[in-house]
Amino acid sequence: MKTNIKPFGKISLLLSSILLAACGSDDNSTSASSNSNFSNSANTTVMAVSGEVVGVPIQKNVQIVPENITATAYIETVYEENAEKLKLVFDNIKLPEGTYVEIIDSDNQSQIYKLADTLASGVIVKGDSATIRVVLPDVNANASLGLKYITVEQKRLKREPRILVGADDRRPLECFAGTSIYDRSLAAANARFGGWGSGAIVGNGRYMLTNSHVVGHEVPQNANVNGYLLLGWFNESCDSERQLEVNSIPLRTDNVAVTGGAGGNNDYALVRLNEFDVQHSGALTVFGSMRIRTEGENKVGDEIYIPQYGNGGVQPMVIGDRHENENAKIIKLQEGRIRYNVDTQSGSSGSPVISRQLNEIIGVHWGTSASGGNDAVALTTLQNNVLPVFANNNTSVIGQGKFKGNQLIIPPFELTEGYEPLHLPDNSLVTPFGGITITHHGRYSEVELDSQNVANDNNVIKLRYRLALKSSSGERDLSAPTTDSNILLIWRVSGESNQNSETKFISWLPLRVSNAQGNLVQNRILHLTRSKYDPYTSPFDINASDTIKTDLVISDASKNATVSQLNEGAQYSYIAAYTGEGPTVLDSKKEPGFATIYVPIKRADGQEVVVKLRGYRSTDCGSRAMNYSVGCASGQKSTFRVDYVPSDNPDLAKGTYTGILPVFAQAKDAKKNILVNIKLTQP
Repeated sequence: MKTNIKPFGKISLLLSSILLAACGSDDNSTSASSNSNFSNSANTTVMAVSGEVVGVPIQKNVQIVPENITATAYIETVYEENAEKLKLVFDNIKLPEGTYVEIIDSDNQSQIYKLADTLASGVIVKGDSATIRVVLPDVNANASLGLKYITVEQKRLKREPRILVGADDRRPLECFAGTSIYDRSLAAANARFGGWGSGAIVGNGRYMLTNSHVVGHEVPQNANVNGYLLLGWFNESCDSERQLEVNSIPLRTDNVAVTGGAGGNNDYALVRLNEFDVQHSGALTVFGSMRIRTEGENKVGDEIYIPQYGNGGVQPMVIGDRHENENAKIIKLQEGRIRYNVDTQSGSSGSPVISRQLNEIIGVHWGTSASGGNDAVALTTLQNNVLPVFANNNTSVIGQGKFKGNQLIIPPFELTEGYEPLHLPDNSLVTPFGGITITHHGRYSEVELDSQNVANDNNVIKLRYRLALKSSSGERDLSAPTTDSNILLIWRVSGESNQNSETKFISWLPLRVSNAQGNLVQNRILHLTRSKYDPYTSPFDINASDTIKTDLVISDASKNATVSQLNEGAQYSYIAAYTGEGPTVLDSKKEPGFATIYVPIKRADGQEVVVKLRGYRSTDCGSRAMNYSVGCASGQKSTFRVDYVPSDNPDLAKGTYTGILPVFAQAKDAKKNILVNIKLTQP
């Protein structure tokens, strides 16, 4: 994820990350208890607050996919030292059918984009780096994509409160465990579109309610939107600040069902969720769905609470429900708008305003007033414009909670130890949600899952996976409770053919974990992204002038072997060209060490094994993992080194194996391709 190994100069930041929305004069005030008592002072400035990236745009003008296409994958990396988040804006966009753009953040979390409008308006990425991968169906694709500019928001030592009414009285969701506020707030989501904000699952789990300025004011009704929402992004405990974002799951969006279009009193949008994700993720069971109040109207004095994700950027869910030691409430009304004393911050835009008495949505938070208080779209606006879309499914579903999630990347080859071992509670029985058939085979269990092509929603196929519980005595299936076997392993089941270019399929495996009494202990949702590609074919042109070829020859698998490639002219960093073979994002935090590489290699008879290698990047400042991104003060060069260590590869069957390791070398203003040809002999 780096175009730039060395950082740019310091960026001048704007004073806040809020979008100004023009508002007319407030109505004349009457009494404190009146239904129309906004101040009659001139004009009250109201500001819409989304988690937009605030900084100075940096022109890039990089053509990621060139005019002369010779490869099925192209890559661009971005790195900005000390950045909290980045906004990537693209141009020259032409994405033919079968093409997708994958953007991977510094936490190695990836999202897929297919819509030109979304890329043109900008994609926000958390962290200091991003990898942009453009995957084409073949070399004859008529495709184009350029990176126009990036906007960088730097980390601050202290994030100053922006939209607080007095002290910040918000508390993490976990502080409300065992209450109705906790139960209903599970369905609040972190919304990530062109802007970042908050939202709520409604319509029996099929829609998200948020602000139009979070989705994008310019996005018309019925337009497709290439965004997603995160569910399950919580703190570990009431007292802990540890973020569990890696345990969240993403639900993709489909299109805008209805939108107010403008800001202010009509700053609402209802977004349909991806039907495949809704049907297969189990999200409705775990997180539930909120209900919009169907009768009545907002009243001054109504007590409320707001589940939200804002902290000037975004953060795990917090709840605003108190103000100066009292329950928060509506304090003023105007036609189309309500004002209240609940704390919010930038990034809270789109949050549901919920009645404390009824636990139903009665507004959508969108901004703050310079004169004090925060504002929302009124209930009557939602009743008249949003509710008709799903009136027959306006149900309140309380989620079961007890959530833990994992996003797993599954490459097209087998790993002996499975993919990312998952720890389960002791003495528990693991069963899939209803609708998923599981069969047990002694040493493993097997499931067959519907799987959707990320580049074509209409392409849904069946993919099989094996599951096993691991203990010191071996592996077994899931038919009996865990005892000493509380590590869950998962493998792909081979059999289907791979593709010439990298195709990705998304599957969901929601699991119920119960104790010996049959009581629910955990809802474990696995989001599986399975890559299909031919690991013996390079994604780039091996004869191109920017491709370097080198050989790793392991003449005796019982002995160490190494290969080094010096690259001059820039301090290159190195990432794997294929998903699952090594790091795919640059990392500024790596301690001295190496990156683990997995490469499938095979014998002449077709027998395949996976060899584990170690990848390094060396500069004048020392040696670190191959994807380390921080530059050295001297020497415009770096060396890519790959080591083979016998102890990493026990029990290799006899024979001679061959394979390839395609790698992208990336620097601020330069890039190369490296193809490592591997030959291993086990005498």
